[in-house]
Amino acid sequence: MRVHLTGPTGDLAVPLGTHVLGRGQDCTLRIDDGRLSRHHARLHHLGASVTIEDLGSTNGVLINGERISGIHTLESGQVIICGPCVFKILFDPTQKASKSELIPQTDRQPNPTDTEAMDPLELPGTDKVPTPAKKRQINPLIAAAVSSSGTDLAAIGNKLPSDVSSAFLQPSEDSKSGTGALATKMAGKKLPPATANPKIGESIRPRGDQTSALVPSDFNSNSSSALQPDFPLNDRLGPAAAYKRAIGGLFDIVTVLLLITLLGLPVLVGGYVWALAQAGVTIEQGLPRLTSIPPTVTPTHDIIVSLSRPGGIERAGYLIETLARAQDQQPFLTIFATSTIAVLAAVVSILVYLIGATVVRGSPFWQRRMGLVIVEVNTGYHLTWMRAIVRWGLFALLWPLAPISLAADKRGLHDILSGCAVRQKL
Repeated sequence: MRVHLTGPTGDLAVPLGTHVLGRGQDCTLRIDDGRLSRHHARLHHLGASVTIEDLGSTNGVLINGERISGIHTLESGQVIICGPCVFKILFDPTQKASKSELIPQTDRQPNPTDTEAMDPLELPGTDKVPTPAKKRQINPLIAAAVSSSGTDLAAIGNKLPSDVSSAFLQPSEDSKSGTGALATKMAGKKLPPATANPKIGESIRPRGDQTSALVPSDFNSNSSSALQPDFPLNDRLGPAAAYKRAIGGLFDIVTVLLLITLLGLPVLVGGYVWALAQAGVTIEQGLPRLTSIPPTVTPTHDIIVSLSRPGGIERAGYLIETLARAQDQQPFLTIFATSTIAVLAAVVSILVYLIGATVVRGSPFWQRRMGLVIVEVNTGYHLTWMRAIVRWGLFALLWPLAPISLAADKRGLHDILSGCAVRQKL
């Protein structure tokens, strides 16, 4: 079925899949308003049902006037309030939903400051739902707009000032910017100007870069903001079993070591044989020896086999050291160049298999096959490149402690220090 959100600013289609509503650049349902959190709410369109989840937003999510926490199943016709945005969700079972429906976006950069907290208003029934933070009640102006749209919020109306008007929700004609993601749909339509109200006007002051003049009195433009990761995770997550973490992690480490061996070892051996051929070498008792009169044909096969003989690795180290002190540096430069290429191959293997897969896919191959994903512990989002590098770098240093953490079914020290966690996809 097709699902869309309709409101005063137009219509927003909700394609199949998971979508984040907010003002952040990575939101698929993006509306540029300072009172909307960067990641305000998450909508899951599963085909036959639609759910919504408050992502710890500053101004909260309300369904038909009641605050929600956790995941809430939506029904057609319900009124959704996300900060300053009021929508009615409508289901159309006669049309087929698609993952590729056009979602309007905005080219504006999100406000780098914290979300503007709206004026609080205690609502009936809000004591039953835990409040994530201070001042997460519905704004009286928003409640008035919902009441004027025909929604039955009589209980809310008893606590509203008698002179609150929905006209305050309209953008000022003097605003220097559009109304957000749906600005193009409202082009050419002249909206009524905001009406001054002496009882509320004391907390209102115009701002040129906002779509509304509703600014809380305690707003601080210099307050710090939380940096959000670039890759949102569209799956629901739960705790990961210790045995799955152990199996997936062990297989991934073994796989990356095999990749390093397969890519780097042939280059190292080839450089060693090439350098000895340049310097001149003969085989005595199965081991190579440098000679001033090189043979006509270089014993390449015998040099390679000598590495597996007793004392072959020690002899290779001695010959490389001898070439480093020799007057002719060409053979040693050959070994140095091929060793550098082998190291680069190892680094590329680690970057692609461990770090790249963690950032783009959520976890390396075997952990992903076990249904595991590595996320930021505070947000549940994919790791950024820097965090992934720090996480795997700490693992390389602290891997002896990993079995202890697994035995106790606790997060590894490398995950704790990097702010990460391994989770199970539900």
